[in-house]
Amino acid sequence: AMVCRAAMQEASALALSSTSAPPCPSFTPHITLVGDIVPGKDQRTPDEIVAQLTETIKLSVSSTLPDGCILRPRRAAAMDKGCDTWNMCVMLWIDAEESLSKLREEIIARTGLQVEARTFRPHISLLYGVLDFDKREEIARALNERFFDESEDLSFKLHKVALVESPVPGYDGIGDWKVVSEIDIQ
Repeated sequence: AMVCRAAMQEASALALSSTSAPPCPSFTPHITLVGDIVPGKDQRTPDEIVAQLTETIKLSVSSTLPDGCILRPRRAAAMDKGCDTWNMCVMLWIDAEESLSKLREEIIARTGLQVEARTFRPHISLLYGVLDFDKREEIARALNERFFDESEDLSFKLHKVALVESPVPGYDGIGDWKVVSEIDIQ
C-alpha cells in the first residue's frame, strides 16, 4: 500500500509537469467495490442504508473471504484510448477479481440496493485528471519503471472496507468525500 501512495505522488508530479494538465486532485488509494447507489424507490434513510451496509459487509466478508483477500497489483496502465474518464486516468489493475466480484455481488444482493450498471473492473486509481492518452501512457510507463518491477511481489491483504459518501459527483467533489463507516477485516 505504501508503494501505491508513492506511485500516486509521482503520478501527480508527472501530470503537473504537463503545461496543459489541470491540477490533479489527491485522494486515498482505494478499490471501489460498489459505486454510485442509484436513488429511486428505496424508502430507507441514509443512516439506515449505512447501518445495513455496515452489517452486510461484515457478514459478506466472513462468508465470501474467510481467509481474507490478497490483492496483487499488476502494472500501471493508462485508461483505454478514446476514453476520457477522469477518475480512471492512470491505475493499477488488480488480480483478485473473482473474490472481489463475489464480495460485491453478495453485498448488492443482501442489501437490495440499486447500483450503477458499470462493469466491475477492480483497480486502484493512481491519478485522477483530464489528460490525453499519450500523456496517461507516458505516466504509466514512468511509474512501471520506477515502482512496479514485474519480478517483485507487491501483493497485500485487504484490511478494511470503508463506506464513503461522495455528495458531489465528479472531479470537483473529491474534497467532499466523507468516510461514514469503516469495517476492519482481520
